[in-house]
Amino acid sequence: MIIMLNFMISIVQASYSNVMNRKNQLMFTYKSDLNQEVAIFKDVFGAANDIDIITILTLKNANSGHTNLEMKGILDAIK
Repeated sequence: MIIMLNFMISIVQASYSNVMNRKNQLMFTYKSDLNQEVAIFKDVFGAANDIDIITILTLKNANSGHTNLEMKGILDAIK
């Protein structure tokens, strides 16, 4: 039983290490994908020179899943 538990712990630890090592690679991959989507957006709407910044907002905090009340207040004030 103890041997199986140690084996499971080693598998989880190896998986976690693999994910943490790829964290930066995945972050830059996602940023690159977003940049490509913005370029397509600008081409489709013919705003290649008119748009300097595209802002993407979310009301959810990515870490906790709770609503970010401060951001919601800002968006309500803009509306």
